[in-house]
Amino acid sequence: MRSTTNHLAAVNVLSGSLREAEMIRTLLVDEQIPHFLTNSTLKDFMHDPTGADGVKVMVLEDEVERVREMIRNYLYNLNM
Repeated sequence: MRSTTNHLAAVNVLSGSLREAEMIRTLLVDEQIPHFLTNSTLKDFMHDPTGADGVKVMVLEDEVERVREMIRNYLYNLNM
């Protein structure tokens, strides 16, 4: 019997500061959307004057559109 496992890629939906990434992470947790952050530990302990990659929020590719809409709404409401 052959396995039909679907493999989904992780997609970067936001690159920014640790504070920005944590705010988006809170929204994802509230909506129970699987995610992870990259570069978050490094940014906790040192200042990167070059602003290299920043902290990235990663989600599965099948959640990208939903999450991007959530981020747009969050940023819109933040700037009101």
